Amino acid sequence: MLEQREQTPELMDGDGFDADLAEASYRFIERTNRFFGGISSVRKFIRRQLKINAGEKPLRVLDLGSGGCDIPITISRWAFRRGLPITFTCVEKNRHAVNHARKRISEAGLSSIRLVEEDVFSFLKRTSEIFDCASTSMLFHHLNEEEIDGLLHALPRVVEGPLFVGDLKRSAAAYCGCWLYTLCSHTGVRMDARTSVRRSFSTLELERILADHPAVSDSEVRSHGFLRIEGMAHFLKYENF
Repeated sequence: MLEQREQTPELMDGDGFDADLAEASYRFIERTNRFFGGISSVRKFIRRQLKINAGEKPLRVLDLGSGGCDIPITISRWAFRRGLPITFTCVEKNRHAVNHARKRISEAGLSSIRLVEEDVFSFLKRTSEIFDCASTSMLFHHLNEEEIDGLLHALPRVVEGPLFVGDLKRSAAAYCGCWLYTLCSHTGVRMDARTSVRRSFSTLELERILADHPAVSDSEVRSHGFLRIEGMAHFLKYENF
């Protein structure tokens, strides 16, 4: 079952993803990110980029497939408390996710997060903005290999620094852990969470995707606990590939 990536779509990728399931899903994702390293791994990446940026200007972070924006919100609060200059541009196409995120951003009183309701690929195609770095959290497993290839080709035009990739890890341990963790969850959440693991990547697969891509100059991938996988890719200059 876990030898290859599953292609079955998640409920949240379909037309039947209603407001009630969306609310349950994004609350569940928020808990998962908080307890299983989703937030801490992105914060570590952002901390490193802030040191490189040296505080000369706000660090401009492009966050793709932001869902309910729980990670940008948490990191923005963390940065604000420490006086660290940072702005997020969060791109998300799902209207339920955008509504949830807009409410959470408003409740947090954050002006450093800009939310764009748009498909990631159309945004990258049309924007003329330049960002210091980019991040994705649990986006890659929603994409097929052709879409990932297109994303990696598109990013160097608008991102000067590296891309952080955080996602679930496809492994027996991750699937068993997910199965147990979701036993008492909403039925739709339970189905999507387990499908997510089956759609995800092994460490070796993500290593190959990033290392073999013509737009990537160097990359690194590692496991983060039993459930997650994370990678970082540095890009060649846009005109060099």
